[in-house]
Amino acid sequence: EIGVRLVGSEMCIRDREIDLVTKTVRSRMTQNRYHGYFILGYAILLSVETGMRVGELCALKWDDVKADGIHIHAQQLMYKENGRNYYYVDWTKDEKGFSQGGRRFPITIEIRNLLSEIKSVQDSLGIKSEYVFCNREGRWIYTKAYSDCLRALCRSLGFQVTNNHAFRMSLNSNVFIPLGIPVTERARLLGHSVAVSYTHLTLPTIL
Repeated sequence: EIGVRLVGSEMCIRDREIDLVTKTVRSRMTQNRYHGYFILGYAILLSVETGMRVGELCALKWDDVKADGIHIHAQQLMYKENGRNYYYVDWTKDEKGFSQGGRRFPITIEIRNLLSEIKSVQDSLGIKSEYVFCNREGRWIYTKAYSDCLRALCRSLGFQVTNNHAFRMSLNSNVFIPLGIPVTERARLLGHSVAVSYTHLTLPTIL
């Protein structure tokens, strides 16, 4: 039985559903159709751990991974002109077109192990790229590909919420708030203003 918890006017995936997402991604990594490289699944797993936005995940470079944290300071954007065109900008959504140095997300043991696993898999397959999430040719993954993959996965699990933003809200509600992290620090970690800090509300669960 799948449920979601309302947070403000949107929906938040509960921790047990997060576990189901993680287990499903891990299971799909063993499927023959991915030939040992389900990179979109790895991006989903990092989003669960960090609450990074889709564009931030796609723009993440190995150089942004430091010993003590991930430097989140860029994003992939898209414009339509004779099809979809993707480009890199050195500022995040909350910086609104002007780089202010981005933010740093601490590397937990889980994040460190996940990034090490991705690098190990890429090395074993001879994949070379400056981007953490790239295809077998080393080109960065696109935001649409990620969002489409996540939406299909969530729908297959019966979720009502199918977008990456839910992971940001879930990290805040399921992890940050129970740990007693102050609202200002939660806002800094997720990269938004205190005014939109996804305040947790105790509302009935929708099943």
